Amino acid sequence: MAATKILLEDLEKNIVVEVWVSAADAERAKTDHVLCLFVDMFFATKLLQSFMEQEQEQEASTYHVEHGEDPLFTPIDEETTEIQEFEGNAEGGVSLYRWTSPCVLLLLETYRSMEGILQKGKMSQKKVWSKISEELKTKGYDATGPQCNSKLRSLKKTYKSTKDYNQKSGNNRKTWQFYEIMDEIFGQKAWCDPVAVASSTGLSTKKPQVTDSAVGSDSECSTKSDKTSMATLLRKRLRQKDEHEENKNKRHKETMEMNAKFLKVLQKPAEK
Repeated sequence: MAATKILLEDLEKNIVVEVWVSAADAERAKTDHVLCLFVDMFFATKLLQSFMEQEQEQEASTYHVEHGEDPLFTPIDEETTEIQEFEGNAEGGVSLYRWTSPCVLLLLETYRSMEGILQKGKMSQKKVWSKISEELKTKGYDATGPQCNSKLRSLKKTYKSTKDYNQKSGNNRKTWQFYEIMDEIFGQKAWCDPVAVASSTGLSTKKPQVTDSAVGSDSECSTKSDKTSMATLLRKRLRQKDEHEENKNKRHKETMEMNAKFLKVLQKPAEK
């Protein structure tokens, strides 16, 4: 079947896209724009959306190939995407909770501010996690102490796995939305040292562990900068989330207004 080239206008992005479609689809899309039929008016729009989605998929595939990334490991868009997962074990007494990116960032920042209390043992872990939960609830996130504890354990596992993978020679680098923040908090911990790898000489090699004495006075300065960095990033993520929701609501409102106008146009011949 011969293909026909048509032009579709994306009003939101103010661009015109060339699309090759069948003759029947081309005629239907043309009818959509000329007669403004209510049933067919969505066809050209859907045709354009389908084409744009295919273009985005091809661009994403090209990006992975050009940058040598693992196609099975999907990087997360830090600007707009929210991670939504359920954490906890109902059988173990921890109910399920739906975590989003801002909530995870707030959890990490709150844990960072109370990490010293946990390490010194001046307060029981249960009480510390209860306080962390209370802090999240003041910001509108109804996560319990056990849920927060369970989530952090899960984050640690992902961080350790990603770090070990990236430090093995020959592996393509993996990305993770919370890697930098986790690295700031746990990067110098003994448990996150990379696994030993056999070298060509037959001797095992391992990344040197940074001791407390080597850190010295630099740790006090870095602690303040780390806290500031995390707080700034958290505020940025929350602001971006609000902007994303605002734009989403605006687009929905515009779509509803457009549909109402089309309905009004269709109703005029019926009134006559």
